[in-house]
Amino acid sequence: MNAQVWVTLILGVSATAGVLATLWQRQRSEERDRAQRAEYDSRSEWWKRYEWAVEQAYATDDRGRQLLGLDVLTELLDSSLATRSEWGVIRVLVMHPGIGQNGERRGH
Repeated sequence: MNAQVWVTLILGVSATAGVLATLWQRQRSEERDRAQRAEYDSRSEWWKRYEWAVEQAYATDDRGRQLLGLDVLTELLDSSLATRSEWGVIRVLVMHPGIGQNGERRGH
């Protein structure tokens, strides 16, 4: 084989390798994006449940709703989506008496 054939072969292999590397990187990036979106959606849903549970836990008119809210908060802590800071916030909510509608402390 002469030099021109070798150059053509090397360029062809290099171009093919470049295309394959680009496709691999794109697939990897799309997988990472899907995983991040799924985690974001899961955390968003966790947060909605958290807000609902807090509203129930601080309901001033119904002790049953309060207990339900506290139970849901406890269950939310078992989720892998609960971060260390969220654990702290929920622990404070569960351990301290609530705040009434007008800002006065209740439970004392």
